Amino acid sequence: MQLLAVALDMLQAENKCYIGFLLPTLTSLECKLRALKPSVKLTGPLIDAILSALGTRFIDSNHITGYRQCQWEWQSRR
Repeated sequence: MQLLAVALDMLQAENKCYIGFLLPTLTSLECKLRALKPSVKLTGPLIDAILSALGTRFIDSNHITGYRQCQWEWQSRR
């Protein structure tokens, strides 16, 4: 679960962690775990539990949904 460890390390940094890192880190972690899930056999339940916990705490909130919409709009303008 290197993806989760890296995300936690970034969010727990003392010097270079700002609130602007939270939403991109969580959405990136969610996307990477969803992409990884079909290719793993033994850790599938662990990935389900992490995604469920993220969904319960963060992903279902309007803040991240609004962030994703802004991100998609910004990327489509490029």
